[in-house]
Amino acid sequence: MIIDSGYLPEVVCKNLIKIYNNYTALYYDVNKTWVVEIKSMRIKNIKEIKPVIFNLEKKYNFLKEAKLVNNQIVKWPEGSYHPEHYDKRKNEIDKWAFFLYLNDNFEGGELVVGDKEIKPEIGKLVIFEAGKIKHKVNKILKGDRYTLAGWYI
Repeated sequence: MIIDSGYLPEVVCKNLIKIYNNYTALYYDVNKTWVVEIKSMRIKNIKEIKPVIFNLEKKYNFLKEAKLVNNQIVKWPEGSYHPEHYDKRKNEIDKWAFFLYLNDNFEGGELVVGDKEIKPEIGKLVIFEAGKIKHKVNKILKGDRYTLAGWYI
């Protein structure tokens, strides 16, 4: 697992939240989150997102060997959470997942990977083997949590 505090500057994080707010999000009732799919919608061509992914893959070369199959900006409103799980697609197990905290002005919402609880900090990046390690998101107790997330196979 890689934890890179301060990976993304605060100004970029705030800009990604503004971008999120310019698009209609899809509601996922299972974990009560609001998602803007980047890979499958017109948002994929927004100039602010491409360099984030490019620089991520440049810094962490092993991601280039995998294929980015989905990435999203997700709003986790108060009360939302995601139970412990492994990530997999129809017939494939995800190799890697990354999560970037875009804000930290909320309570709860810690990412738990294996037995490690990761404290939310704006700009913090977490990369881990999502198909091999159980993980979850603790319940958001107060405020809204925003993340940029991606999955590789």
